[in-house]
Amino acid sequence: MKHKLNGYEYDFLIDSEVRGLCSCPHAPDRTITVIEKLTKQEGLRILIHECLHAMNWSKNEKQIDKTAVGISGLLWKLGFRIRSKRPIRSKRPSQDHKRKNKEKR
Repeated sequence: MKHKLNGYEYDFLIDSEVRGLCSCPHAPDRTITVIEKLTKQEGLRILIHECLHAMNWSKNEKQIDKTAVGISGLLWKLGFRIRSKRPIRSKRPSQDHKRKNKEKR
């Protein structure tokens, strides 16, 4: 799934090993990678945390995390949950390899 944040388009990926990772907004292939188990409160916090990095790359980890904890805590109390069927593609090597091979054809 692609989504634009702060004027830059990011490709959202899920991964079972990476908790969260946001590439630099000036990178040619911008991605936000989040942990596979997004239905938990920690997954929501990580997703918000990485999106905040994309929105303001100059903020440090402490500032980003404090904001992410506050926003995710509020959303969780309000009953917000991410559905189990995620529209974001997996970052597993076998699927990425298949996708790249199809694009070359």
